[in-house]
Amino acid sequence: MPPRDDEIIALLKKGMHLKEISEKVNLSERRIRNIRDQAGLSDISPEILSRDLEITNLYDSGEKVDEIAKAFNIAIHTTREIIKRIKRGGYGGYPRDPQFTLHNGKDERPANKKLSKRSDAELVMKYQGDLISLQNQYEGLLETYRKMESRYRDEIAALGRLLADLEMKHAEEMEAAQ
Repeated sequence: MPPRDDEIIALLKKGMHLKEISEKVNLSERRIRNIRDQAGLSDISPEILSRDLEITNLYDSGEKVDEIAKAFNIAIHTTREIIKRIKRGGYGGYPRDPQFTLHNGKDERPANKKLSKRSDAELVMKYQGDLISLQNQYEGLLETYRKMESRYRDEIAALGRLLADLEMKHAEEMEAAQ
């Protein structure tokens, strides 16, 4: 490889973006992209790669995919795809996780990395009283709102009729005055 290409590869490995390198070495971004591809380097920016590795590490430590997605402000589907890509050795140069397997088309964590969690039924039983209390409060507020809405509707209708009567009286007085 020419020395200039070695310089470009070194800059890419440092994490510089194509545009920055282009300006520094006075070559087009397309030429730099070709050099990068010939060298077998990833086209993923260091920031994205760092973020994706962090996402995968959080997943491996037991975090739920939906919580990770919320923390990084990305879609749940995208979060799953990132984890799959990293685990399968995506981006080139990152070894495949030997414990990462597919089962019926779904990714599975190794058995030793699964979290022990209460079942939904246990949670419902534990918080059943609180849930019923909240439901009753909600229903009470909803009923109050409906009564107020009905009362205001009747009052608005009465005001509308009164206004129409006043306008009619005013029009009659105006006619009588002429």
